[in-house]
Amino acid sequence: MSQTKFKQTKIGLIPDEWQHGIFQEILVHDIRHGLYKSKEFYGKGIKLLKMGIQYSNNKVGNQEMERVNLTPDEITRFQLNENDLVFSRTSMMTDGAGKCSIVVNLKEPVVFDGNLLSATVNKTIVHPQFYFYYFNSKFAKQKISEITTGTQSRNISASNLKKLPIIIPSIQEQKSIAKILSDLDLKIELNQKMNKTLEAIGRAIFRRWFVDFEFPDENGRPYRSSGGEMVYSEELGREIPKGWSMDNLDGLCTEITDGSHFSPKEDMEGTKRIATVKNMGLFDIDFQSCKRISDADYKKLVHNGCKPEKGDILLSKDGTMGITHIFNGQVNLVLLSSIAILRVNDKLCPYLYHYLKENQTQAELIENHSSGSALPRIVLKDLKRLLVLVPSIELLGKFDLFVKPIIESIFHNSKESKSLSDIRDSLLPKLMSGKIRVPIEARK
Repeated sequence: MSQTKFKQTKIGLIPDEWQHGIFQEILVHDIRHGLYKSKEFYGKGIKLLKMGIQYSNNKVGNQEMERVNLTPDEITRFQLNENDLVFSRTSMMTDGAGKCSIVVNLKEPVVFDGNLLSATVNKTIVHPQFYFYYFNSKFAKQKISEITTGTQSRNISASNLKKLPIIIPSIQEQKSIAKILSDLDLKIELNQKMNKTLEAIGRAIFRRWFVDFEFPDENGRPYRSSGGEMVYSEELGREIPKGWSMDNLDGLCTEITDGSHFSPKEDMEGTKRIATVKNMGLFDIDFQSCKRISDADYKKLVHNGCKPEKGDILLSKDGTMGITHIFNGQVNLVLLSSIAILRVNDKLCPYLYHYLKENQTQAELIENHSSGSALPRIVLKDLKRLLVLVPSIELLGKFDLFVKPIIESIFHNSKESKSLSDIRDSLLPKLMSGKIRVPIEARK
């Protein structure tokens, strides 16, 4: 393969055969602003894409959304098209304004609100998915940051957005680059779907055994419906299997602590990160979105016990209280005080994780173990007093045998997704700059 030759342009070095221009040149029509409707129109009608959903999803269109009553003319003016690019118009965060998503898998009409901008690219000359990835590249994000305005909140305008510089490879190369990146994203999405299925299986087993009390008895039959002996629990106000007990959370964990009560300054050159509740997902922590901190601050917080270990149960104390997560130990990070760290023995961990996720436990946490009116939060000393129903050691061992392979599979999928995400993020700037060219055979 011949070596790529580059040329100097206003947007830097690009391959000789690539073109460059501004965003407006590849659009079917001007960038559109979303609509504003008062609350009286909400409740029924057309799905409305709002910034909260757009900002949380790279691909939008098929999520659950609020609905709004609109006239036929409003629907025509503000309806999104398949493969439209949607941008956050405003944000309180420095890098929030200009966040780009792509519209896919529309099952019904969707309109967009006034905090968003929508752009329809000309699919006869460019590939929409390529420009979705382009606007998520470091170079494009930097250019977007240069056109944002405001101090308290950051904003971008359609007039500035349409003037953003863009690269224009051949449409064949655009499609090939987008396919490489989208194949990686597809595998990540499949892993996420698999994890949701595995989580649902684990939760179903837990509820069958420890909520309905239909765990297998000594003869392999469902305990309660087969006449298993039940006794009344004064603490719970209901019957529980004979021989089960109650204990405080503190008595079941070897340690209950939380993250740092001070937030280190951001260090963009730092290699370590600190996580808050907003970084904590169902199966993993979004390491890339965690704030970078210096190695010195990281070591200090590790010394102070703010670093979780593999198998720790993490529980959000404020913000969205009660989010529960088993840490897979695959990234080196520390936590802020908004997250509690519950250290527990291996066999009890799967049971306690599912117990804390149950609706009744969540309600108990928020109602009786949280304080504060302006910003309610779960207080650590109150969390330690949470009463937990404790089955027999033998039954916990059986549940562990059932559920541990599920948790390990979730860990494996999450680890693979992180590796794929790292590969994608490493390839993205190189593909967008032409430093890595797509092989001829991969372009077909």
